[in-house]
Amino acid sequence: MSTNLPTYTLNASVVTSRESEVPAADFDGGVNKGGSNAPGIGINTGFINPKLSDWSVLDQAEAARDPQLSMHIGGDGTFDGGLGVTIKAVQGADVNDTLAFGVADQQAVADAIYDTSSGALNKTGKTVEIGERLWGPIPAV
Repeated sequence: MSTNLPTYTLNASVVTSRESEVPAADFDGGVNKGGSNAPGIGINTGFINPKLSDWSVLDQAEAARDPQLSMHIGGDGTFDGGLGVTIKAVQGADVNDTLAFGVADQQAVADAIYDTSSGALNKTGKTVEIGERLWGPIPAV
């Protein structure tokens, strides 16, 4: 069975700035991490080769999506707007694993490492073959 993990990203400086604008809002947690205003829109950790027409191994800046970067909705695309913070995967109480979109460099069963350079885990629930692409959390140490 595949698992599509909720994702989020928070930039501490943007959160601090927004809290000064709207003191009563909870920009750190909000409803929950996966339901924040900064989800990894379109990221699907539950499938092998998800929408390859929409995702490349390199991001729009021609950098590896390891880890994947994001920004808060409403940011301006510069570092000041929130770009440069990593997307995190929510796995129960564990909310600190960064996320990568990579190519499997070894065969990996469910929950095993598929990319030895990043340590990204296969969360598809299926065996991943060498050369297949997928999103996977990189466990925080």
